[in-house]
Amino acid sequence: MRFRRRADDVGAADPARGALAVDFAGVLDGRRLWVAVPAARGRIALRSSGGALVDLPDEGATGPAQPGFVAARLDLAPLPPTEAAYDVVLVDGDAVRPLTGEVVPTWRRPDDGPGRRLETDDGVLRLRTSPVVEAATLVSASLQPDGIRLGLDRPGPVVLVGDDGVLAGWDDGWLDESALDGVAPQDARVLVGTTRLPVWRRDNDLRAARRGAPLPSTPRLRLHWTDAGVLAARVGAPAGEVTS
Repeated sequence: MRFRRRADDVGAADPARGALAVDFAGVLDGRRLWVAVPAARGRIALRSSGGALVDLPDEGATGPAQPGFVAARLDLAPLPPTEAAYDVVLVDGDAVRPLTGEVVPTWRRPDDGPGRRLETDDGVLRLRTSPVVEAATLVSASLQPDGIRLGLDRPGPVVLVGDDGVLAGWDDGWLDESALDGVAPQDARVLVGTTRLPVWRRDNDLRAARRGAPLPSTPRLRLHWTDAGVLAARVGAPAGEVTS
């Protein structure tokens, strides 16, 4: 990975000015950035928030040429596993143009690397990275006559945590409403294991997972995904109780 700084790339007042629309862009497997843009020449690179150009290994560089297009499959492994943002740009000699357009909304967190998410921000394509977060993965979820069964890739107790601490807990992935006695209606996080890990959706390929990927629910316990693909819950009122 090479960093190079260009004085004319720093402090642009309008990052979307002169942006070139892509035909395809996405981080499909959490490890590579796929981009295809209608252009006669140039190469795809990233630009840090400080204005430095970041050239990454292009796994598609040895493939057949596509007349009228510049395409790349960039290996994201060299990027530091930190909270950062990079504009996706087309570099042609001294000219650097930001890219824009629709993004394939897939966010997959590799087991061995940081989170990487591509989005359109301020009118340009922007790759955001985040540190590795240890988490459990939901493998299955089913509604049974007396509760909800969660299949997790990590064994251990399951707890609901609200603003004031632990609300309820279960010894394994079997969630029943008896543990909710005395719990007021509220939103909660779902954490697993003795170290209380969050639970991730392995492939968060939806912009609004809460609506697009419903989970089993009981009258008092409604599981749902956050838009970031993290398992959460809503504790409802007991039967017959009216809430304001």
